[in-house]
Amino acid sequence: MADNISFGLEKFNKTEKANIVDRQLASVDLTNMNERYPHTLSGGQQQRVALIRALATNPSVMLLDEPFASVDAPLREKLREQARFALKSAETSTLLVTHDPLEAMVMADRILVLDNGCTVQIGAPEDLWYQPKSPYIAQTFAGMQTINGKILGKFVKTSFGTIPIERVTFSENETIQSNVKKHENINEGIEISLSLRSTSLGLKKSKGPAIITDKRFLGHSFLTIVTLNGEQIHVISNELQTLPMGTLVDINFDSVEALIYSK
Repeated sequence: MADNISFGLEKFNKTEKANIVDRQLASVDLTNMNERYPHTLSGGQQQRVALIRALATNPSVMLLDEPFASVDAPLREKLREQARFALKSAETSTLLVTHDPLEAMVMADRILVLDNGCTVQIGAPEDLWYQPKSPYIAQTFAGMQTINGKILGKFVKTSFGTIPIERVTFSENETIQSNVKKHENINEGIEISLSLRSTSLGLKKSKGPAIITDKRFLGHSFLTIVTLNGEQIHVISNELQTLPMGTLVDINFDSVEALIYSK
């Protein structure tokens, strides 16, 4: 394996190569494995060797094309951490291609999102989380869900109830009231797309017609799915939802975080 890692180090002598190999192996928890053959390594170990082999030459730029796609979830998380640390330590500018939104969020300083070959948004992970520029970004990166609505006076009417207009912001993070004059297509009676953060919603028992159709434990939170006329809305809470499946409920929008998008 040492020969594999040192393949591109022609300008260094034998001692220098050995030192570089040892340092690179230590950076990914593979110390004292320089005599191992590639076929004796696990898939995750092979991934780490491929990474440090590329880093050994101290490149100024690297391209990683879905480098962790073939390993299981726990190892993938560890490899991400080791790769980011190694790349940051080497000060190597890196372009990472991935279809995993979580991977992009935890690995990248800046994210460029493509949809059907077109750039949808580019920015820091927190930009995509707090100010998604489209329903696609809101759903994919911000953990939001999109429902249809209509502006009626001081409210946005949806199938699941009405939302006070002051609770709604544009994707540019400005209040709807300050944007109505700037967006001629946002006015009384206009139909819009509304992205809601599931963690900002609540439930209260009622006479319907919305009904709890599923409940799931997500590990760090609890998901309750409410259905109405074929539409679903997800409510996520840190506390177990005591209302059983089949209960008729209303959605509590009092603390909702909502973004509006013109149709």
